[in-house]
Amino acid sequence: MNPALAHIDLPTLLERGEKYRSLRFDAGAIPKGLRQEHNLKDGVYGHLRVNEGSLVFVDHEQVRRHLDSGESLIIFPTLVHHLEDCEDAAIQIDFYRMPSP
Repeated sequence: MNPALAHIDLPTLLERGEKYRSLRFDAGAIPKGLRQEHNLKDGVYGHLRVNEGSLVFVDHEQVRRHLDSGESLIIFPTLVHHLEDCEDAAIQIDFYRMPSP
């Protein structure tokens, strides 16, 4: 990953990033793969939005972040993570590529 993009914020991602894919999952339908450890490819950022309910985002160091409806976070390239306590959550994940600076 380009070190200049290591601390990208949401406004920069939305302004400069190229959104190339979006996934939506209804409450009770979040796939097992998202509930197990996985990561994004190098150069790909995710914007995880909770549309209803709540969930816990857990990274590779077991840092847990609780997200309620209306909250979101950026998932950085290659960050190993998974979702927990997401049975009642409806989510959307938008995937972005960042151009070289």
